[in-house]
Amino acid sequence: MIVEKVHKTKKISQIDETDRKILNILSDNSRARLLDIARSVSLSIPSAKARIDRMVANDVITKFTIQVDTEKTGMPIGVHARIKLKNITEERQDEFIKYLQKNRNVIDIFSIIGDVDLLLVIIARDSSDMNRILFKIRHEFTDLIADWETNYIMQIYKIEDYTY
Repeated sequence: MIVEKVHKTKKISQIDETDRKILNILSDNSRARLLDIARSVSLSIPSAKARIDRMVANDVITKFTIQVDTEKTGMPIGVHARIKLKNITEERQDEFIKYLQKNRNVIDIFSIIGDVDLLLVIIARDSSDMNRILFKIRHEFTDLIADWETNYIMQIYKIEDYTY
């Protein structure tokens, strides 16, 4: 069971249809030129830049990033690890999450509701590398992990960014 933390409700930013179009352009290509963005949404360059700057300042845009083909980088093996936790304290949970966040092979971490508490996506060079990674995580946190199930990703049919 995940320790529930009380978070302050984040202020919802008001974005309009033009902001949504800009978000979709940047989601598709985070290196899109400002000139091209401005033309696509029928704005001047300063107006388009001001909208992007406002969305960054309001944490609507939190990161400009890329999508990587993990096979081409030598990390062709992927698994979904579903983890059920036990004996959890907030301090130990934070330690576990920070450990996972620092692990370069753990590319996604989700807290979920259901029969398990966490869903991880882990990548590796080959099956022995994956076994080493999984063993190390389980060994470091045996006191927290009640159950663990891994599903190897055999083929990816679709990975798509959210459309705004």
